[in-house]
Amino acid sequence: MSYQNYIKSPVVRQTATLPSLQRLNSADREHAIRQLQEEMAYNYYPTKNAQVDSQVESSVILSSANIKADFTSIQGRRMSQEDSEIVFQNQNYQIFSVFDGHGGRECAAFCASAFIDTFLNEVINVPPKAALFNSFISCDNAFSRRGLDTVGCTATCLVHDIRSKKLFIANTGDSKTVVGFKKLAQPGGRQTPTLQNQIVFSTLDHKPSAPSEQARIKKSFPNTRIVTMMGIARVDGQLSLSRAIGDEYMKMSGIIPDPDLYEHSAENIEYVLLACDGLFDVFSVTEVDDMVRTMKTGKRTSLHNTKAQLLDAALAYFNGNQPEGDKLMGAIAGQRIYKTNACEDVSPTQNKSKKMSQVLTKLAFWKNSMDNITVIVGLVD
Repeated sequence: MSYQNYIKSPVVRQTATLPSLQRLNSADREHAIRQLQEEMAYNYYPTKNAQVDSQVESSVILSSANIKADFTSIQGRRMSQEDSEIVFQNQNYQIFSVFDGHGGRECAAFCASAFIDTFLNEVINVPPKAALFNSFISCDNAFSRRGLDTVGCTATCLVHDIRSKKLFIANTGDSKTVVGFKKLAQPGGRQTPTLQNQIVFSTLDHKPSAPSEQARIKKSFPNTRIVTMMGIARVDGQLSLSRAIGDEYMKMSGIIPDPDLYEHSAENIEYVLLACDGLFDVFSVTEVDDMVRTMKTGKRTSLHNTKAQLLDAALAYFNGNQPEGDKLMGAIAGQRIYKTNACEDVSPTQNKSKKMSQVLTKLAFWKNSMDNITVIVGLVD
């Protein structure tokens, strides 16, 4: 929803009917109206994205449970911001989601505003994993009735079931959820990852170039062609994704909203991270893992042979040493780093999760990501 539409919304019009505001002088009344509008809007709209479109979006949402999450979302070099996100918690669940729109921001904004209620209604009747799957399908069905046939979004979502201490993850498209695991000490001092010899877990992308996706499309939609254009595989020469919410015009070509589902224990994890392809177009999962661990420990930590210069740049920004970070990142990017409204600076007064998300978006921007960049970081105490 644009700011202009927000001003015309029922939330705003309702404030004009409140008699207590008439007793204030003009300056105080204007301030009180804006304050009340913002307070009401946070109750009326599930996410900030549904209230005001902004070039750089951020919010501080700290959990009282053991995953403390925050996010940063920047427009970057794109002409418009098409990403939306969710950072939510009630007494039973924490829900983190990133929706990366294409063809417009309507689908991503719709999913961000509808997903929480959809999931909470579903989970009354079915287990969280099934509720998560059903929520993706329900959002796709509901958005398809809006007549925006060429608009869609990818979606990645993590649900933390606080009572059972489990993580449920769903992914459609090429946004990712990453989970970093702790390394537990074994007899003899040997360190081993906690999950099937993995130190980091990541969802898999749904791309037309993936053999499994090509096989699925060929089996169910034999007339669909996978066309490679300028090195990028596209379904019928159009969409560079094989799964997405929305994109009604591509449904008969094999585009489906069905997510892959994953389940993990919430114990023995270091962090969770959700991000759109604006981050992962320029950094690998292992590079992101090393950067997060470096910022979390306060010292260079490379489990995957990430370049030391990149880790030092992340640490410098995280510690508030902007000049050193600019110098190191400038050497990596091969250009001078300068202040720009298209990229959010790292604030030294923010919480750790927020600062990490700011650092990662900043590094991705100066690594020449050409997309919107949205990153959610959740840290475990």
